[in-house]
Amino acid sequence: MKEEKGVSRPLWLRVVAWVGICLLIGMYVFTLIVAVTNKGDVTGLLMGCIGATIVVPVILWINLRLWQLSMERDRTEFKKVKEMESDEAVQGDEGQEGDEADTPK
Repeated sequence: MKEEKGVSRPLWLRVVAWVGICLLIGMYVFTLIVAVTNKGDVTGLLMGCIGATIVVPVILWINLRLWQLSMERDRTEFKKVKEMESDEAVQGDEGQEGDEADTPK
């Protein structure tokens, strides 16, 4: 994945990533404590942690990819609008020059 120089991830995306990391670490620590103290269904907790280890990063990746696609779309739309404005300005200048040449002095 290429990153442009000077472009950083938005703060909300970094916060979501850290929340995901803390959630996964917390689940594994909780499962370890429950396993050591022999309380509850440790097998079910471990399966939940393994499932979350797969699901949480995938959800975070999907979130990041959607953000990147929206940024790319915004950039291309901005470029198109700028090109249209510059084309209109060039056409407007050409029309004015033609009118001035046709008028007698």
